[in-house]
Amino acid sequence: MSNTAIKKFSSVAELEAKRQEILKSRNSGQTVIAICCGTGCQAYGAKKVADAFEEELAKAGLGDKVEVRTTGCHGFCERGPLVVIRPQNIFYQRLKISDIPEIIEKTIKNNEVIERLLYVDPMTKDKKVHEHDVPFYKKQMRLVFGNNGNIDPTSIEDYLAVGGYKSLAKAISGLKPEEIVDEIIKSGLRGRGGGGFPTGWKWKSCRDAHDPVKYVICNCDEGDPGAFMDRSLMEGNPHSVIEGMIIGAYAIGSHEAYIYIRDEYPMAVRHALLAIKQAEDYGLLGGNILGSGFNLKIHINRGGGAFVCGESTALMASLGSKGTKIFSLVGKVNNTGLIEVPMGITLREIVYDIGGGIPKGKKFKAIQTGGPSGGCLPESMLDLPVDFDELTKAGSMMGSGAMIVMDEDNCMVEIARYFLSFLEGESCGKCVPCREGVKRMRQILEKITKGEGEEGDIELLEQLSQAIQDASLCALGGSAPNPVMSTIKYFREEYEAHIRQKTCPAKECKALINYNIIDANCPGCGLCYKACPTGAIIPQGKKMPVILDQSKCTKCGACFDACKLHAVEIR
Repeated sequence: MSNTAIKKFSSVAELEAKRQEILKSRNSGQTVIAICCGTGCQAYGAKKVADAFEEELAKAGLGDKVEVRTTGCHGFCERGPLVVIRPQNIFYQRLKISDIPEIIEKTIKNNEVIERLLYVDPMTKDKKVHEHDVPFYKKQMRLVFGNNGNIDPTSIEDYLAVGGYKSLAKAISGLKPEEIVDEIIKSGLRGRGGGGFPTGWKWKSCRDAHDPVKYVICNCDEGDPGAFMDRSLMEGNPHSVIEGMIIGAYAIGSHEAYIYIRDEYPMAVRHALLAIKQAEDYGLLGGNILGSGFNLKIHINRGGGAFVCGESTALMASLGSKGTKIFSLVGKVNNTGLIEVPMGITLREIVYDIGGGIPKGKKFKAIQTGGPSGGCLPESMLDLPVDFDELTKAGSMMGSGAMIVMDEDNCMVEIARYFLSFLEGESCGKCVPCREGVKRMRQILEKITKGEGEEGDIELLEQLSQAIQDASLCALGGSAPNPVMSTIKYFREEYEAHIRQKTCPAKECKALINYNIIDANCPGCGLCYKACPTGAIIPQGKKMPVILDQSKCTKCGACFDACKLHAVEIR
């Protein structure tokens, strides 16, 4: 997208005016190097090829004259990295970075074809210069995938330039919902999921349903080995999916929609999220779409990889828990208190939108959900939707509803020790795995926080965790290892630092830190001396830095908190 300010379209006319503005600003005869950057080609190094093209064009003084466009999957995956040079449609395949200077010199500057980079037909042994002559493409009818090789999937302007959202404009401004449904029935369009159910009749049955609340669900889940069609479309042209969903929602009277994407498709998720935001920014999604009065909200749901979720009823069942949940939001967050939120809200929305972020500009580190038996989830999990299944899969739980936010100053080993200490005291003692196992885990964690950890302690904690989970008689023992297992899973490097370097990265474990006075910053004001409960700080006179007696220091941190001049440091 361009850097110009975004203006929401309030009418179909404004959308069309923007499209013409984009087309006018573009030179239809400009040379474009379209590089396939789908998942398959990226595995072959396509992103590095794209970067190298940019660099070499700049060196040749062609950076402003030739566009390098990273596109979605072109389909011919085993020939990657591949590029198409337009408007000539010259097709080069299996490129190496070393090929790029020659392509620029011969093909871009002098319109010469490089024979060794052309595709060779295995049947006729002929070399194919143009993309449309390659047998792989020649007999295809690429109605759905056609624009994958033409547009940058992260650019809504590219999509508008090829006619994107024209169908939506026609549907929402010129047709009644019933007319759209009738048109789909007449077309004979059928579902492409395997069952082949007539699309129009499915839409009609949903529109005619008595319940006023209706949903549109886009099934981008693929559990079949070797299948990646949905992934490639969502990666390469997400706006086409969104446009179709809006038309479908308008036709059946739905105001809420879901895209169900496998969590193993990170690029598809990224591109879908970006496309949704772009469509909302332009007024093509959200409230009062194109001034029509029609509203639609699209959510992303990440599937857990279950093959059965390709079936519609299983897919709908897996979309998340119903209703709301009350949580206590506490810890290192600006807005603490009780919150009631809908199931499916993300942890990021809770921490930053409702909680107001982390105090004093500190960095978010983890959030512990579900009470003392819950797990600690890192920053990378902030976009996780909050429901029973998703939290459990991540190594935590819904539990009592407690949420504790932690920042960079929290030591995750100490956090695990604290919760295990609590759970040890709550064990009824009836079964040995819980009674003795939790106690032993707490002892190991205590040893690690004191700098007495040994190689093998992490592995022993993992073994004990599994044994306690498997053999405990009740849910307390079964969930007690969660704080340990989750912190080892997501913060293993902190455990290793405690054991191997005898350091606490968060500077929280008292046995592994020392408080020191920075003489250059200390004016001898006496604030730290007054705060120290043990007399460990000795004044030396006016404007003289104090002395800290390590033999008397209990590492309570009172001096650190009292000093306003950063004269006390933690090592």
